[in-house]
Amino acid sequence: EECKQLKSILIPSSVQTIKTCAFCRCLSLIIILFQEPSNLIEIELSAFQECEELKTIRIPSSVKIIGIQAFFRCSNLIIISFQEQSIITTIDWCVFAECKKLKFILIPSSVQIIRREAFYQCSSLTSISFQEPSNLKEIGRYAFG
Repeated sequence: EECKQLKSILIPSSVQTIKTCAFCRCLSLIIILFQEPSNLIEIELSAFQECEELKTIRIPSSVKIIGIQAFFRCSNLIIISFQEQSIITTIDWCVFAECKKLKFILIPSSVQIIRREAFYQCSSLTSISFQEPSNLKEIGRYAFG
């Protein structure tokens, strides 16, 4: 937490979980890379919250769970992408809320639930697409509010 000089991370393929607030408030963090093949299953609560300089994140296809507020207030995050064959089923509460520079999101076909406020106050968001065939069943309150 609050590792102010950290600019980049290469997450080893052996990592299965990024724990709660592991990198929150790493104010200089720009790049997060995942060694292939990634075995990451879960990004826990607030793992990258308020990493203000983070510009892009590519979620590995192995990720099943992204915890509440995992990327909350990553104010310079422009691109969020999911690897092909993504197995994530839920985009949880406030995961990408207040990512004010986010412009586009392609929701993987595996996603069934987008919880409330998942993309809340993403004020630059101009395009939301759903990968076909979509399995989406629920969009929560203020999900894109």
